[in-house]
Amino acid sequence: MNLKLSQGMGVTLLVIGVILVLIVFAKAYQEYNNVNVSIGNSSDVMQAITSSSGLLIQLLFKLAYLGLALAAGSVLIKYSIPIIKEEKREESKG
Repeated sequence: MNLKLSQGMGVTLLVIGVILVLIVFAKAYQEYNNVNVSIGNSSDVMQAITSSSGLLIQLLFKLAYLGLALAAGSVLIKYSIPIIKEEKREESKG
């Protein structure tokens, strides 16, 4: 494979991975600041959980989305760095 093309792909994957991780961080921080949990006037724990179950389900879906996006960004970063290192090693040899 062309040396510059492979190194360019590695850098592109690294940039996309870092951007994805930063977006996940920003969205998670935004949700952290915007969440408003109100238990209400219930004295029973089960009643409090039942009344806030809708919010808990929404937060669970958002957490799952952010977890998948963070995993994808981490994988992109993990595999782009060896591509860049390998191409720099080949560049210095030949």
